Amino acid sequence: MDWYIEEEPKNFDTHFASPNRSTMPELISELEILSKSKIVDALMVTTGGLLAILNKNRQVLMINNNFLKMLGISNPVDAFGLRPGELVGCVHSKDMKAGCGTSEYCKTCGAVISIITALETNEPVEKKCIIDTDKNTLVLNVRTVPIVVDGLKVLLLFADDISEKEYCKAANVYMCNELKRNLESIISNVDFLRIHLPLGSFAIISNVEDLFSLAKKIYKDLDFYKTIVTENIYDIRPSVKKVNLSALLDDVRICFNKHYHESHKELKIDWNFKNIDLLTDELLFLKVISLLLENAVEHTDKIVKLWVDVNEKSVVCHIWNEKKIESDVAKRVFQKFFTTKSELGHGFGTFMAKFIAEKVLLGKLTFTTVDNGTTFSFEHPLR
Repeated sequence: MDWYIEEEPKNFDTHFASPNRSTMPELISELEILSKSKIVDALMVTTGGLLAILNKNRQVLMINNNFLKMLGISNPVDAFGLRPGELVGCVHSKDMKAGCGTSEYCKTCGAVISIITALETNEPVEKKCIIDTDKNTLVLNVRTVPIVVDGLKVLLLFADDISEKEYCKAANVYMCNELKRNLESIISNVDFLRIHLPLGSFAIISNVEDLFSLAKKIYKDLDFYKTIVTENIYDIRPSVKKVNLSALLDDVRICFNKHYHESHKELKIDWNFKNIDLLTDELLFLKVISLLLENAVEHTDKIVKLWVDVNEKSVVCHIWNEKKIESDVAKRVFQKFFTTKSELGHGFGTFMAKFIAEKVLLGKLTFTTVDNGTTFSFEHPLR
């Protein structure tokens, strides 16, 4: 898709930024202007981070060695005329014929927003950009600065690769939230033992059993989190055994009621089957359900619904909350690091739920969203 080598511009469709691209003669003319500037030459040599210079159509005119090295490009000619998403291999840069900046996903792309805002306002703009490539997910901090060189308006695009930092932050927040939830359940059980029950009551035994189960869950979770923190998530292997589905859902109900009791959130759970057994990893199955319930609780005022359908080949768990997901956000629901929350969000929950459901348990996780709510559906094979 080498649009930039065309001698004449073409008319392309777009869902966001301008699809217009400069022709090769125009690009060469702009490059010649920049090449004569001592200031530009000094910037390209002295800038320690990642730097590219873009024209008004968001195409690369110059790029420094650090950026080329980070991308694994040996010849700067291979970057000439590309847009940033095409340069780094964003999977959505190929969605539209006009390339980077023109797909529906680009409406929430920090880099594209930064570039077009800087061009329109003539002010520096800084945004975080999350980019899915065929190999991994990049997180870049992008700062665009408009300047004029000998009458030519261009953008200095400074980028910092903060992928590792963002991953560690997300994993740590995720881990702390999970551990906090489990510990709160333990505290709730201990408090119940301490205050409400007489010595020798059968309920005491039941609560002690709950404490024991929670302790084992934390132990298993720590192994799971260790894998997440090292980002070797593809090394996760399920420990498959026969599990009773009704018993699993009872565990979900008990944990939900104990954890969210004081928040006055209600879980309406419904199933109409008996003695359905799954071949699954109990911890990972419950992890998917708990992540989806957590997401639902965060987006509802009172009620979360969970119901289950069973067919000949699979069991499908549906989790509903009362909030609609806006169309722009919906496209990134399962993207790692993407979150609609500010400091307290980790952008890990729905991504991890989908990863476990599909890559580890070989099921499927989808969602539908309408005006009266959103439903996530986790389909697991009966095997």
